[in-house]
Amino acid sequence: MAFSAMAALVVAIDDIFRLAIVIATALSFYPQLRKIVSRGDADGISLTYLLLSAVSAMEQFTLYASRFIYHEDFPDSEVSTPRTVGDWLNLIQVSVLLLSTTILVAFATWYPPNRQSEKVLVTLGYLAFAYGSFLPVLPHFSKSYREHSQWGLDMFFATHSYAVNWLVTMGVFPFSLFCQWLLMLDQPVPQSLSVDGLAAQAVVFILTGISWTWRMTTDKPTWVEWYEYVGYAAVDNLLFGIVQAVLYLFVLEAIGLAESPADAGETSPLLPN
Repeated sequence: MAFSAMAALVVAIDDIFRLAIVIATALSFYPQLRKIVSRGDADGISLTYLLLSAVSAMEQFTLYASRFIYHEDFPDSEVSTPRTVGDWLNLIQVSVLLLSTTILVAFATWYPPNRQSEKVLVTLGYLAFAYGSFLPVLPHFSKSYREHSQWGLDMFFATHSYAVNWLVTMGVFPFSLFCQWLLMLDQPVPQSLSVDGLAAQAVVFILTGISWTWRMTTDKPTWVEWYEYVGYAAVDNLLFGIVQAVLYLFVLEAIGLAESPADAGETSPLLPN
């Protein structure tokens, strides 16, 4: 009896922690959105950098939602049968991440500066990956659709799990960092890039990545199988947090240089967060 009560308490604490991570994830995007809206522009923010962050979120949602929907078909799945509160919170987590990154891409694309060709390419890129990832999964949440659909998720899920997600993880994060860094060469302290947002997301997503290591577990023996079945969320969130941390350090260094004497007796004011 005491053991059952202790186990229930541990599960409850874990669920509360997952809920806190969901809330922290949503709030971590607020400083950047507020900065764009308050300034009325997204100057100094690479749209490709934002798009690639959204691509990672799409892939995480695609993989987890597929397992969540067809959890009974995956006896070794990270999703329990029947689904637990923790499973639902995991789904909410990847959904909030997808929604938040999408909103950020939309805001940055809508607001100035006028970089028409880049905005068109980013919009088309988002739509293309959306149609190839999470959009085909959404109808499967409907039980009636699953019962009458001739198209399952087996091959689709396998393609993403064994191929697409590897490419996303290995390519998205270094390239997104490179794109934002390249833009910062011309504008070392981007006025619309939120320093507070970078700091918050560095902390939140590194912690989130660590938390996924126990939120989803498997008995698969190799690191490759661990990554393909459950580890993708831990790795992708951790890498995103590291990218934000590196950019935060870049911006801090640039602010320090901006505050150094421009000439004798003159200094540049600290730029706002």
